[in-house]
Amino acid sequence: MKPFRLEPVFRDYLWGGQKLKTKYHKHTDLPVVAESWELSAYPDGTCTIVTGVMKGMLFSQVSEISEIVGTKQTGAFPLLIKLIDAKQDLSIQVHPNDDYARAKGLNNGKTEIWIVLEAESEAVLYCGFKKEISSDEFRYRIDEGTLTGALRKISVKSGDVVFIPAGVVHAIGAGVVIAEIQQSSDATYRVYDYQRRDSSGNLRQLHIEDALNVATRKPTNPSPPGARLLIDEEHIKAERLVECHYFTVDRIAFQHQYFLKQSRETFISLVVIEGELALYFQEDEFRLLTGDSLFIPAGTEVCTLEGRASILLTHI
Repeated sequence: MKPFRLEPVFRDYLWGGQKLKTKYHKHTDLPVVAESWELSAYPDGTCTIVTGVMKGMLFSQVSEISEIVGTKQTGAFPLLIKLIDAKQDLSIQVHPNDDYARAKGLNNGKTEIWIVLEAESEAVLYCGFKKEISSDEFRYRIDEGTLTGALRKISVKSGDVVFIPAGVVHAIGAGVVIAEIQQSSDATYRVYDYQRRDSSGNLRQLHIEDALNVATRKPTNPSPPGARLLIDEEHIKAERLVECHYFTVDRIAFQHQYFLKQSRETFISLVVIEGELALYFQEDEFRLLTGDSLFIPAGTEVCTLEGRASILLTHI
């Protein structure tokens, strides 16, 4: 199998902006782009293959073939990778773990990681509680609109990484663009939404009881498990950002050339987060700009990357 491009799935949620169109080369007629789903086989939004012998097929049609995704995967495709532009504050929310989600008839819980691509001055993320609170205080703060006062507020800049396990109450603040790697799931319980209304003038739905059931009310460590430096040379810096049960993510910054080696065990999703590059495999060439992504099937062996760029490589 050869690498191939996917057409992203776009979402125009009310808090989104224009940066994914103007700076990350996303082409859509939507006036607002909140999210660009770069890799998805999720039923409510599956990417379309736009290059190669499978051109025109939905990614969900091939996302369980072991020759494509690798021998480590069993069952449904496990990941969803997004670029997110938060022009406004996102709602405060929490995700369940796998057991709770499946008991509710959902496919999976949701653990995720955020990689900050850019952040305006004074931009923040919320991740867990500053100190342990009771269920009663949690409910009271929701009712009174003071929940953010109990959450750990993290000032962020480009390059920061925050790990969000299932159960951690969290939110993305205004003025942040992130890459999000998550389980393939939409199991989200909205806790507080600043009294915002949707396009029809209705308050957006909250999920208080489920949130109270699944939320971790103690402080948690936002540092990703397995993070470590892999390579630190003159023209290449490779970092393992996270290595957990659900996904492994590496960030590679290189100048001139980088050789990407692939096994038959797992696919690799490549997302360019800065710069531009050319990827060569056999007789094929892919030119990738900031925001572009590429799916590299299992067993592709060696791809040659040339240019000056920073990329995210995700596999299971």
